[in-house]
Amino acid sequence: MIEFYEVAEYNTELDYTTGEGDLIQYVSPSFGGLTLHGAFAIQGDGDPDYDKKAYPYQLGAKYSVDMVTLAVAMDSNDGDTASSENTYGVNVSADILDNLTVGALYSMRGAKDDGLLPGTEGQKNAQVYAFYTLGANQFAASYEMSEQDKGDEEADVLTLQALHNVSDNLYVYTEGYLRNDDDGATDEDTTQLALGAVYYF
Repeated sequence: MIEFYEVAEYNTELDYTTGEGDLIQYVSPSFGGLTLHGAFAIQGDGDPDYDKKAYPYQLGAKYSVDMVTLAVAMDSNDGDTASSENTYGVNVSADILDNLTVGALYSMRGAKDDGLLPGTEGQKNAQVYAFYTLGANQFAASYEMSEQDKGDEEADVLTLQALHNVSDNLYVYTEGYLRNDDDGATDEDTTQLALGAVYYF
């Protein structure tokens, strides 16, 4: 969902670290609705962000039948100097109508602290979402829940978006966020309204 929204400052993040800039990627043809994805990167030996050579990789599979699409993916996070615990995710979506899509997403990454490097807090994310298009207009809504494996930190976010395509090169949008953070000691609500426009040259 973060990749879909324009601002996404208050959305909970899907925790994966293998970057896009240096990936070798492969996407298979569709075999009866099944598509396989794979990618890996070579890092280290001159890369200032890594102390040793690493080969982080991503694997994924997507299966579509009629109006339903199921996708699973994982990231090895081997290039992460703090923790190489894998990230796993599963997403299911359905095109209810020609212009309405609903779906749910779940992802998780384990915590690790080996005593030598700073550990990453294990994280679980669950999201439900819906997209609706009406002519040049697009509407989206999502509800996300996130919790840390260590400690009592939890967050949930409600996001609403309205987007209008003015032309082939220009669209305007507004997004609203309501986020609640609860760490067991404090309970805080945060709201934000974002307005913007994007022009493609």
